[in-house]
Amino acid sequence: MASNLEKTMEFCGKNYKKEIRKIILINIVLLIISAATYLLTKTALYTLFPIGAAGIIDYLMLSSYSKEKEMMEKLRIKEFIQIVSYFQIFISNHVNVYQCFKQLIFYSSEWMGQQLSILLEEIDTDKSVQPFVNFAHKFKAPIVENVMLSIYQMVDQGETMEQLNQFSIFFGQLEKNSQKDQIDAKERALSSVDSYPLFGAGMITIIIVISVLFMMGDLINVF
Repeated sequence: MASNLEKTMEFCGKNYKKEIRKIILINIVLLIISAATYLLTKTALYTLFPIGAAGIIDYLMLSSYSKEKEMMEKLRIKEFIQIVSYFQIFISNHVNVYQCFKQLIFYSSEWMGQQLSILLEEIDTDKSVQPFVNFAHKFKAPIVENVMLSIYQMVDQGETMEQLNQFSIFFGQLEKNSQKDQIDAKERALSSVDSYPLFGAGMITIIIVISVLFMMGDLINVF
C-alpha cells in the first residue's frame, strides 16, 4: 500500500516524505484541537468533529494523488496522439524516422520532450526495437506499443507503403480508443449527476441527526 502510494506521488512529481509529513501534521493539529475541545467543553461529542474532519481530509488528500495520476496519464496519451499526428505529416513528406523524432521535440511539452530525447539517445546506442518498447511503456494504453513497433519497422524495413499503411491502421485505432474513452468519461459524469440529490438528502439527514444530538447534550447538561 505504502509502496503504491509512494510510486503514485512520485509519478505526480510529489516528494513522498514531504507529502506524508504534511498529512501527519494536519492530523496532529486536528487531534490537538479535539483534545482542547474536550478540555474546554467536557463533552466527548464535540471532539468527534475534528476527528471526523481529519478522516475526511486524509481521504481527500490520499485519493487526490490517484486522481491526479489518472489525469496525467490521460493527458500524456492525448499528447502522444497529437505528436504522432505530426509524425505522420513529417513521414509523409519523406523525413526519416530519426529526424521526425528530433522535430517532434519542438512541438512537445517538457515531459514529452524529455522522453523523446531519451528515446533518441537510446536509438544512438541500441539499434534494436528496445528503445521503442521502452518509450511505449511510459504510457498506459497498450496500443501505444503497437504504434511504436510499426514505427520501428519503418526503421528496420524501410518506409514502404505497407509499413505506412500499418502505421496508419494502428494510429487510427489509437485515436478511436481515445475518443471512446472520452465518450465513456462524459457518460459516467452525466450518470453521476443523478446521485447528487441522494447525496444532498444524506447530508441533510446527517446535519439533522447532529443537531438533535447537540440538543440532547444541552438538555442533559441542564438536568
